[in-house]
Amino acid sequence: TKTVDENSIMVDDIITVTVTAKNTGDDKATNVIFSDPKQEHFILDKSILEQTGPMSLDIGASQTVFVYMLKATEAGSFILKSSTASFSNSANQAFPQSSSNTPTITVTAPEIPEVPKKNAVLEISTDIDSMIVERNDKISATINIKNTGDAPARAVWVNIIIPQGFEYVDGDSAIEIIGGVPKIYLESFGVQQEKEYSYTVKASELGTYTMTSEFAYEYNDGVTAEAQKVSTESVTVNIYVQKGKYDELLEQPIYIYVLPIIAIIAIGAWIFHRHKQYKF
Repeated sequence: TKTVDENSIMVDDIITVTVTAKNTGDDKATNVIFSDPKQEHFILDKSILEQTGPMSLDIGASQTVFVYMLKATEAGSFILKSSTASFSNSANQAFPQSSSNTPTITVTAPEIPEVPKKNAVLEISTDIDSMIVERNDKISATINIKNTGDAPARAVWVNIIIPQGFEYVDGDSAIEIIGGVPKIYLESFGVQQEKEYSYTVKASELGTYTMTSEFAYEYNDGVTAEAQKVSTESVTVNIYVQKGKYDELLEQPIYIYVLPIIAIIAIGAWIFHRHKQYKF
């Protein structure tokens, strides 16, 4: 008989296996030889008792022949291999080999705690000094970048999209014009780091506009081997460009300006002519 002290264990746990032989026949067993095969999915941790024989067993006698400890190496449900015994009777007649039972051991893998993924979360906002401006006025804008995540970001690109109807005037030295687009590049951006960049634009056309910033960056989440890539955009509130102080004058027909000028010139010429007449 093969018995174990535990049928349900965890990986790396150890069980004790005991093999006992008993003569349940009506004659003495002689030349008894025992064998116990190696068990797959387990390793021998310690051998306590090993009696392979040959030996003899009287009628009704029992004998513990193996006691050993096995360590589980992987998860699963495993059937232990049977122990066997070959023997003869008192007249030295050989009998068929006898086999033990085969206990089943359920081995469970320990729960591996899930490693939380880290994230770089860049929050980008644009503030402007005025939402309502006149044509040809300048607007000061400030881009604020903050990493509110728990992982640093790298290869940060910010594209400042200047809408049609506006002109880029100037900005901080970190803002470069690449392909006609003002850009900010940051090689790395740490956790909870925050930076601001200012620039100036000029309103050249009437209308309603939005200032948009496109940004992209990468980060390592601490679990995945590949870099995580993020790209999105940030939009400000609407900007309203209205007519300037002198826009009404510029929009009038040209004769509105020409006729008064001609009249003034004519009056001046008449006064000059009369002045010459009185002089002589």
